[in-house]
Amino acid sequence: MELFKLLNRAKAIGDQRPAFDPKQRMATAAAELNLAGTLQAQLGVCEAALRALIAVLYATDGDDQPANIDAVTGRILIPLPWGNQGWKRWGLRKWEAACLRKLMLERAQLRRPLPLFCFDASNRQWFLDMESYVDEEAALLWLQVYGPQLGEWRTVVAAWRVAEAERLRPTP
Repeated sequence: MELFKLLNRAKAIGDQRPAFDPKQRMATAAAELNLAGTLQAQLGVCEAALRALIAVLYATDGDDQPANIDAVTGRILIPLPWGNQGWKRWGLRKWEAACLRKLMLERAQLRRPLPLFCFDASNRQWFLDMESYVDEEAALLWLQVYGPQLGEWRTVVAAWRVAEAERLRPTP
């Protein structure tokens, strides 16, 4: 019953979206919101995916062992919202996942505060810091206090836009 409640809660958190229709979100939002509002809404979608991810990662199976992470190493066993296999499953757009991945990689390199998600570049695996963040509440507090901020999101999105413009520029 506990797992059922956690999964329902994770789904409810993951389903949170900006107030506009996701199918037409960019077209409608561009007309109704200024750039800052649009960026905040996009960041909100990514934060909702991170909240849902945290709930799923701290879910346990029948014998009270983590269901989606390796209990010994903390290696994450499911596709992540910022990964190539997970962005669609978590309700993100591919470009949002690319920007979130850049942000999460930058966060993983920080030593203060200790990052919730750690990346091992040698084997290209993500880990959850279960020692510093022992429960879902601590992880959600990390997200609330140290999660992605609008200023850094704006910087990452602007860099992504420049790179995309360069990539799409016709070669002479």
